[in-house]
Amino acid sequence: MQKRRDFLKTTGLSGVAAATGDLKKLLVDPIDDPKESYPHRGWEDRYRDEFRQTQGDSVGYAFHCSNCQGNCAFQVFAADGKITREEQLARYPQISKEIPDANPRGCNKGVLHSQALYEKDRILYPMKRVGKRGEGKWEKISWDQALSEIGEKVMDTVTQNGLNSLMVYTGTGLLSQGGRGGPLRLGALLGAIRLYPASAVGDMFTGASLAYGITNVGHTLDSWFDSNITLLWGINPNQTRIPDAHYLWEGKYNGAKVVTISPDLNSSASQSSLWGPGETGNRQLPVHVDDPGDLERRVIQKGFH
Repeated sequence: MQKRRDFLKTTGLSGVAAATGDLKKLLVDPIDDPKESYPHRGWEDRYRDEFRQTQGDSVGYAFHCSNCQGNCAFQVFAADGKITREEQLARYPQISKEIPDANPRGCNKGVLHSQALYEKDRILYPMKRVGKRGEGKWEKISWDQALSEIGEKVMDTVTQNGLNSLMVYTGTGLLSQGGRGGPLRLGALLGAIRLYPASAVGDMFTGASLAYGITNVGHTLDSWFDSNITLLWGINPNQTRIPDAHYLWEGKYNGAKVVTISPDLNSSASQSSLWGPGETGNRQLPVHVDDPGDLERRVIQKGFH
């Protein structure tokens, strides 16, 4: 790798020097400000102004998730109570010197959380159904009215039927474990029954228990880096596991083989060592993605797009 960089550096300098006709001066004479003579600098001020304007008057922290369970840490800037900018926190500790760190962690999907906060169709107040179920008739009510009616219903239910008559459903927590923690705490204090979270995702843990004898199968995704061969079957981590996908490709740089079985040449398949697009009439052998010639031949032969 170092030899390649040295080669590129040398050839790049040679090319510039050939254009100027003075290689000796380029290599020997120091340059105080290499950008001083560059005339097109106005665009830089636009980004500097944007950075200053979005500094805000307060800084906080939040975790973002785009249904990938990443919950990546972000630093959030706000002005007058409204978010102006979000940045990856990049303060994850190094777990092992043998494994790449997780920083900066976060993606272009997660960074849009503030945009979702201010979407026009976001409901910012309680709504009470005033028609029959399914009619779509609702009316806006105050927070005091909503909390009072819910509290009264809870007390009536507990008084008439006992604590085990309450059930709290908080979702799976995939998007926000923090948002799930409050309702779970309330349910625990009330002695309520908590709905099994895997019920919302097809009885995942129950299915794993029946099939494998354990509730959850797998590792943390930094184990991708330690794998000798990784099989991606029906998964496109470059799109669905953006915060952790780097472990997969760093593992490949470290000598591992990555094999993808997918009908489309998606962004993960295109970086894999082998791509198995499945059957398209005749038996389809894996495509050697690392061999551009083989990939090109298969694409032309089978008409993949």
